[in-house]
Amino acid sequence: MTVAVQGAGASTIKVRVAGEAPTVQLGQPVTLVGLRAQMWEMEDRHGVLWVASEIRPAGVPTPPAAATKRQQ
Repeated sequence: MTVAVQGAGASTIKVRVAGEAPTVQLGQPVTLVGLRAQMWEMEDRHGVLWVASEIRPAGVPTPPAAATKRQQ
């Protein structure tokens, strides 16, 4: 995934998603639902692991939390 931040250029990051792979096209704007960063360290190496609960095409509304809980 390539992320562009206004005034800061662009970077490519890998985002893990639990469950099915998202159905989006290369270069398509997306919304990252529940995105969080997890710091990791192993011996002399360290980094950031990006995790999202869902990746969906931009413009698709996120259901309210109460509706999501009822569907589960």
